[in-house]
Amino acid sequence: MFSSRPGSARLTISRAARRRRLRRGVLGISTFLHVSLAGLLIGIVASVIIWGLSEAALPAQSAEPEQYVVVTVQPGDTLWSIARRVSEGKADLRVLTHRIQRLNSLDSAMLLPGQSLTVPLHL
Repeated sequence: MFSSRPGSARLTISRAARRRRLRRGVLGISTFLHVSLAGLLIGIVASVIIWGLSEAALPAQSAEPEQYVVVTVQPGDTLWSIARRVSEGKADLRVLTHRIQRLNSLDSAMLLPGQSLTVPLHL
Protein backbone atom coordinates (compact mmCIF):
# COMPACT_ATOMS: atom_id res chain seq x y z
CA MET A 1 0.00 0.00 0.00
CA PHE A 2 2.71 2.45 1.03
CA SER A 3 5.86 2.59 -1.01
CA SER A 4 9.26 3.46 0.26
CA ARG A 5 9.23 6.76 -1.59
CA PRO A 6 8.52 9.77 0.61
CA GLY A 7 5.30 11.55 -0.30
CA SER A 8 3.79 8.57 -2.10
CA ALA A 9 1.33 8.00 0.78
CA ARG A 10 0.04 11.53 0.37
CA LEU A 11 -0.33 10.90 -3.35
CA THR A 12 -2.35 7.74 -2.72
CA ILE A 13 -4.55 9.50 -0.16
CA SER A 14 -5.17 12.47 -2.41
CA ARG A 15 -6.18 10.22 -5.31
CA ALA A 16 -8.64 8.39 -3.08
CA ALA A 17 -9.97 11.71 -1.79
CA ARG A 18 -10.40 12.94 -5.36
CA ARG A 19 -12.32 9.78 -6.25
CA ARG A 20 -14.60 10.23 -3.22
CA ARG A 21 -15.26 13.88 -4.12
CA LEU A 22 -15.96 12.93 -7.72
CA ARG A 23 -18.31 10.15 -6.63
CA ARG A 24 -20.11 12.57 -4.26
CA GLY A 25 -20.39 15.13 -7.03
CA VAL A 26 -21.87 12.63 -9.46
CA LEU A 27 -24.29 11.39 -6.82
CA GLY A 28 -25.27 14.97 -5.98
CA ILE A 29 -25.95 15.81 -9.63
CA SER A 30 -27.86 12.56 -10.08
CA THR A 31 -29.99 13.26 -7.00
CA PHE A 32 -30.64 16.83 -8.16
CA LEU A 33 -31.76 15.60 -11.59
CA HIS A 34 -34.05 12.97 -10.08
CA VAL A 35 -35.67 15.48 -7.72
CA SER A 36 -36.08 18.01 -10.56
CA LEU A 37 -37.65 15.40 -12.83
CA ALA A 38 -40.03 14.31 -10.08
CA GLY A 39 -41.05 17.93 -9.47
CA LEU A 40 -41.61 18.48 -13.18
CA LEU A 41 -43.76 15.35 -13.45
CA ILE A 42 -45.81 16.35 -10.40
CA GLY A 43 -46.34 19.81 -11.91
CA ILE A 44 -47.47 18.36 -15.24
CA VAL A 45 -49.89 15.94 -13.58
CA ALA A 46 -51.33 18.71 -11.39
CA SER A 47 -51.76 20.99 -14.41
CA VAL A 48 -53.55 18.29 -16.38
CA ILE A 49 -55.86 17.55 -13.45
CA ILE A 50 -56.68 21.22 -12.87
CA TRP A 51 -57.22 21.83 -16.60
CA GLY A 52 -59.48 18.77 -16.82
CA LEU A 53 -61.54 19.86 -13.84
CA SER A 54 -62.00 23.37 -15.22
CA GLU A 55 -63.15 22.00 -18.59
CA ALA A 56 -65.43 19.44 -16.94
CA ALA A 57 -67.27 22.02 -14.85
CA LEU A 58 -70.52 22.39 -16.71
CA PRO A 59 -73.06 25.11 -16.04
CA ALA A 60 -76.08 24.07 -14.03
CA GLN A 61 -78.92 22.83 -16.19
CA SER A 62 -81.94 25.08 -16.08
CA ALA A 63 -85.54 24.38 -17.08
CA GLU A 64 -85.57 27.11 -19.72
CA PRO A 65 -83.53 26.84 -22.92
CA GLU A 66 -80.45 29.03 -23.35
CA GLN A 67 -81.17 32.35 -25.02
CA TYR A 68 -78.71 34.26 -27.15
CA VAL A 69 -78.54 37.66 -28.76
CA VAL A 70 -76.41 38.71 -31.72
CA VAL A 71 -74.39 41.85 -31.03
CA THR A 72 -72.63 43.90 -33.72
CA VAL A 73 -69.28 45.22 -32.49
CA GLN A 74 -69.05 49.02 -32.51
CA PRO A 75 -65.77 51.01 -32.64
CA GLY A 76 -64.19 50.97 -29.18
CA ASP A 77 -66.14 47.91 -27.98
CA THR A 78 -64.35 45.24 -25.97
CA LEU A 79 -65.53 41.85 -24.79
CA TRP A 80 -65.73 43.33 -21.31
CA SER A 81 -67.92 46.28 -22.39
CA ILE A 82 -70.22 44.01 -24.40
CA ALA A 83 -70.56 41.60 -21.46
CA ARG A 84 -71.30 44.50 -19.10
CA ARG A 85 -73.92 45.93 -21.46
CA VAL A 86 -75.69 42.59 -22.01
CA SER A 87 -75.57 41.32 -18.41
CA GLU A 88 -76.77 44.58 -16.84
CA GLY A 89 -74.63 43.83 -13.75
CA LYS A 90 -76.30 40.47 -13.07
CA ALA A 91 -73.41 38.18 -14.06
CA ASP A 92 -69.71 37.73 -13.38
CA LEU A 93 -68.12 39.57 -16.30
CA ARG A 94 -65.03 37.37 -16.30
CA VAL A 95 -67.13 34.25 -16.83
CA LEU A 96 -69.31 35.96 -19.42
CA THR A 97 -66.37 37.27 -21.49
CA HIS A 98 -64.80 33.80 -21.46
CA ARG A 99 -68.13 32.33 -22.54
CA ILE A 100 -68.48 34.84 -25.39
CA GLN A 101 -64.98 33.93 -26.57
CA ARG A 102 -65.81 30.20 -26.56
CA LEU A 103 -69.19 30.64 -28.24
CA ASN A 104 -67.68 32.65 -31.07
CA SER A 105 -64.46 30.58 -31.34
CA LEU A 106 -62.30 33.67 -30.78
CA ASP A 107 -58.56 33.04 -30.46
CA SER A 108 -58.03 36.39 -28.74
CA ALA A 109 -60.03 39.22 -27.21
CA MET A 110 -59.39 41.44 -30.24
CA LEU A 111 -62.62 42.61 -31.88
CA LEU A 112 -63.22 44.38 -35.17
CA PRO A 113 -65.98 46.97 -35.73
CA GLY A 114 -68.87 45.39 -37.64
CA GLN A 115 -68.08 41.88 -36.34
CA SER A 116 -71.15 39.91 -35.18
CA LEU A 117 -70.94 38.07 -31.87
CA THR A 118 -73.34 35.58 -30.34
CA VAL A 119 -73.80 36.48 -26.67
CA PRO A 120 -75.71 34.46 -24.03
CA LEU A 121 -78.41 36.39 -22.21
CA HIS A 122 -78.37 34.30 -19.02
CA LEU A 123 -75.61 32.48 -17.22
